[in-house]
Amino acid sequence: MFSHIALVSIMTLFSIESLPTIASTTDVFNPRHEQNSSQTKEVEERAKIQALLDENLNAINAENVERYMNTMHPDSPQWEITRQTVLSSIDLVDLRYEFNDWEIVELTGDKAQIMATQTTTKIGGDAQFRDNRLIILHTLKKSKGEWKFWTSEIQSIEFLN
Repeated sequence: MFSHIALVSIMTLFSIESLPTIASTTDVFNPRHEQNSSQTKEVEERAKIQALLDENLNAINAENVERYMNTMHPDSPQWEITRQTVLSSIDLVDLRYEFNDWEIVELTGDKAQIMATQTTTKIGGDAQFRDNRLIILHTLKKSKGEWKFWTSEIQSIEFLN
């Protein structure tokens, strides 16, 4: 790849009249190109994270534990406790989960943090449960190139009933 110095050296070999033509065909060296590339990458990663959130919700709402656990990073320190909690809760009460909104807090390489608002409502079962809205800080990490849940920390809880 050309460095900025190499580009300047090449440009000096041509007459002044040809500089605008050469400069206009070198968008690769334009800082805006790098910014657009960075924005495109963030949009792509955001779409992948959205797909993870969708799969996570679809799996838990279908009470499909295996599918749900596939949204978690296999090395997550919360993996086993999450599995046990999900298994016991689906036997006791029917819940509906939904992400109301979310935003990327940090996105660097293979790690992301998102702040999500999640509403959980009871739709059946005999167990006591209070509908609630949580604000959760999720840390995501990539596993084999795909985003997975690493840890989740409840930031606040609001009971709705």
